[in-house]
Amino acid sequence: MKSLSITRKLILSLILISLLPYALISYVNYSAEEKALEKKILDDLSALVEAKNTHISTVVNFRIEQANEIATSNFMQEIGSSNTNNLNFNLERVKKEIPVFLEISAIDREGIVVASTDRILINSNFSEKELFKRAIEKLYIGGLEHYDNRTGFIISSPVFNRSTHEFQGVVAFRIYP
Repeated sequence: MKSLSITRKLILSLILISLLPYALISYVNYSAEEKALEKKILDDLSALVEAKNTHISTVVNFRIEQANEIATSNFMQEIGSSNTNNLNFNLERVKKEIPVFLEISAIDREGIVVASTDRILINSNFSEKELFKRAIEKLYIGGLEHYDNRTGFIISSPVFNRSTHEFQGVVAFRIYP
């Protein structure tokens, strides 16, 4: 192997000396840009998460208001009566007006479904289900579940007699967000 001449060594040294600062500056620049881009992406993702969180909270709060309004409506006062035709009619009407309600059930104080937009549920015993037990005293919001190949959640609200403030039953909603 031949040794390099002094001229070639000088040329090679000059090339290295002139390129080394560019390489160093490029690396520093690349590192800074990488960190800046990473920070921008994380900030954008954080903003997206915050926007989604706000949207979900708004939707859930709106559905809670709708559930409370229906639970205190005139027709829900019939939950304890033996005539459930009017109750079924009104539950169907509400479901048509608010299509995100997949199913609405009126449950009497013993936990028996007395009216529902899903006829199969009528006379079912919900007394041991969380949506009934927890809604006896206050509004209950269930976790996400699958209904008819769609993801939804349950809101159940107690129904109280307007004049005596006595517990009458529960109205439960399966909601598609």
